[in-house]
Amino acid sequence: MKSSVVLLFCFLGLVLCDIPDIDEDEFFTLVMSVPHRDLSERYLFLKEHILQGGKLYSTGYSEEDLDDNSKISIQIYKFLYNSDADLDEIVSDLQVDDTVCLPVIGCIDPGDSAVRPT
Repeated sequence: MKSSVVLLFCFLGLVLCDIPDIDEDEFFTLVMSVPHRDLSERYLFLKEHILQGGKLYSTGYSEEDLDDNSKISIQIYKFLYNSDADLDEIVSDLQVDDTVCLPVIGCIDPGDSAVRPT
């Protein structure tokens, strides 16, 4: 039993190594290339890819059976969950692209409702 479990993990390790890892710059470029009208489209893109990548990564896969979209999902999942990336910095870099800065009031955070108590 133990040997079959070890063999299974070795097999999965070999199969899962077929898709190259991405670094922070490649991740940032990938997310910034998503066409968007607002920030929620990028978050939806990430959410869908993280969920799909997690499912594929945990169940195992064969690179020949994957389309380009699935490969991107696995790369994003592996980058976010298996690296030492500074996720806070990545999120702030992504948000800065959609932040509007005006001279009088300063910068508006994309998540800011702009409603202020009087």
